[in-house]
Amino acid sequence: MEDNISINATPKKTKDLLSPGTAATPATALASPMPLLSPPKSPVPLQPNASLSRTLSRKSTMVTEAAKEHKKSYLLAGLSALAFGTANYFMSDLSMRCGPNGVYTECFGLFLSWALFHLFNLIKHKLAKNNHKPFFSKSSSPYFEEFLEDVAPLVEEESVQESVEVQLVQVAPAIPSPAENSEKFESIESEESDLEKAPETKAKSSVVPESFHVMTWQRVSAPLSRCLVQIMIQYAILSCFTFAAKSGVNGGIISAIFSSSCIFTIIIFYFKYGHKISMVDAFGTVFILLCVLLIAFGGTGGQSDEVQKTEEQLKTERLNLILALALAIISGLTLSLNTVSIQYTIYTGFDLDQANYDGNLMLGIIFLPFMIYHRDKYSMGDVFVGTLVILFVTTGIILFSKAIQCGIAGPVQAIENSKTLVQTVLCIIFLGQIPTIMQISGLLTGMIGVISIVLQKKKDVEAK
Repeated sequence: MEDNISINATPKKTKDLLSPGTAATPATALASPMPLLSPPKSPVPLQPNASLSRTLSRKSTMVTEAAKEHKKSYLLAGLSALAFGTANYFMSDLSMRCGPNGVYTECFGLFLSWALFHLFNLIKHKLAKNNHKPFFSKSSSPYFEEFLEDVAPLVEEESVQESVEVQLVQVAPAIPSPAENSEKFESIESEESDLEKAPETKAKSSVVPESFHVMTWQRVSAPLSRCLVQIMIQYAILSCFTFAAKSGVNGGIISAIFSSSCIFTIIIFYFKYGHKISMVDAFGTVFILLCVLLIAFGGTGGQSDEVQKTEEQLKTERLNLILALALAIISGLTLSLNTVSIQYTIYTGFDLDQANYDGNLMLGIIFLPFMIYHRDKYSMGDVFVGTLVILFVTTGIILFSKAIQCGIAGPVQAIENSKTLVQTVLCIIFLGQIPTIMQISGLLTGMIGVISIVLQKKKDVEAK
């Protein structure tokens, strides 16, 4: 379905019609009244003082859903869980090295991911057969929005009123004399002859529909929103892992609370779109909240070696655990905002992949001055780990997107959520963060809650 915008403008101000953020008012076309006794044989030429009714339509495309390949989608989802879990492990390691400021070491990975994306597209463009279009143009760039313009002549209201008055006089005239009748018919015949002799260019005064591209704020805002959301996610998650490491809690266990994003998403979509909350949603929400409680009461004793600690140390670890839990819940909220940002990007018509990578470029530009400022605090190993985080996240996004394309979203998302198990195992092996029984129970409880919610969504999609 096309999104139509009807506005009035003069021919010299075509580009002024599309100022970003300006609401357009639909215009009603006024038909030019025809002569009473004898209509002209050719269209009425466009007068110099006439307006143009321009209808601007955003060009829309329809996407056909591909056939589902469930086994392939499950494999891709499992690989994406492995990539995301590994990325989270490296973030845990980075937080132990540098704290929250370690996020700035990711700028080189952000630049690299952006460059690889556009390099891949350039190679694909060059290898495409019978492709004579330039790699970058207004028609191919998602920053420029395509509009189709239909132009039809309109007669101003004053001339319409004058014509109506003339018609009213002609409808009920006084009984004319033969001489007056003769003059009137001669006048009409002369008007018809003038119209027949008019140049063809005037007869073809209606303008052919045009197509043009304009950079709009709506399109530019798509990668900008992806950048802003990623800033919130990176700071929240890295800060969460920092306090989790200080409290001795396994990073994979604390990341299970990120599944609270399901709760926030349900709430956001309830108020924004009026989506109903089902019993299964409530069931999954209870399990996710139980996950938070089990991890909170699981204690801070997740260390591989038994070490005697003072009361002051235990008090500090409990405080760090509380901060880690709070930041884990905030991370869940930012992940929900990420879902809203993705939906907004799709709504604008901007290519989602390019929005992600261009958002990475913006994020890298923001992080670079901070990295230069804190350069004395970082080693080459820190920069390498920060780059690995972005590369594994990028790989996970690609695999997860492919899994969604060839499978059903519910089971794919449930499998992807196993990334918490991957991170938990890696933190046990390489960081020596041994979780308690209660913390492991919290991890499993959270996974049950998420799986119940996403599988329910899968059944809803199949029912529709």
